[in-house]
Amino acid sequence: VREFLREYNRIAEVCFNDCVNDFTGRTTTTLENTCVNNCLEKFLKVTQRISQRFQEQQMLMNENQVVAGKAKGLFQ
Repeated sequence: VREFLREYNRIAEVCFNDCVNDFTGRTTTTLENTCVNNCLEKFLKVTQRISQRFQEQQMLMNENQVVAGKAKGLFQ
């Protein structure tokens, strides 16, 4: 949970710093809102892609270990 909150806060800070530039009003502009939404969407897509690649690599490593184990007679 702590790691999730840390990542959430980091994303919020990055997107806020990149997108919110006008502090003359109480609300954010349409442009700022769009920027924040795009920023968040990019982070989510990148995180999803990294997770998929990590899972693919883990599966390959597991398959290679099984093949190596069979070659050594460890697995039937």
